[in-house]
Amino acid sequence: MARQALLAAAEKGGSLDDVEDELFRFGRVLDREPELAGLLADTSTPAEGRVALVDRLVEGKVSAVTSALLRQSVRLPRDRHLDVVCEELAELAAARRDRSVARVTTSVALTAEQEQKLTDTLSRLYNRAISLQVELDPSLLGGLVVQVGGEVIDAAWRASSPRRAAPCRADRRPDQNVREEGTPRLP
Repeated sequence: MARQALLAAAEKGGSLDDVEDELFRFGRVLDREPELAGLLADTSTPAEGRVALVDRLVEGKVSAVTSALLRQSVRLPRDRHLDVVCEELAELAAARRDRSVARVTTSVALTAEQEQKLTDTLSRLYNRAISLQVELDPSLLGGLVVQVGGEVIDAAWRASSPRRAAPCRADRRPDQNVREEGTPRLP
């Protein structure tokens, strides 16, 4: 109930987009820093200490609503990992705007134009408004992974990927298809 009230206050104040983004980013930090996530989830330590740690981490970096939501989540973890709680809160924020969340993982930052085109495409595909949450993963060679709810569209290239593009050849005509052993034939 308190979470919904805080999100409603952010919506009324016009900062719900920012709150959603801040929660997502904090969740990604926790995902990458398991030691920090463990400290914030350790219910054997006093809640005041965990809340003070959150305050030091986010002071001046997030809105008052995001800070309050994080403090509340650390104070009452309910046997859930804080990165998952942040994800759930970000989804609640998106839902208040009648949007679904698309988690996009890519090797390079998307331009504003690319983000808008991807948002428009996903909105048409899913027949509802979509909010993007973009995360950079330098281990990807290219492409991207998109997750909307339980559905995953994996169009990423990884170093260990069995899919490889046919090598470029200067002497090849554009209308010729070259196929190396083990690679798919591309039109």
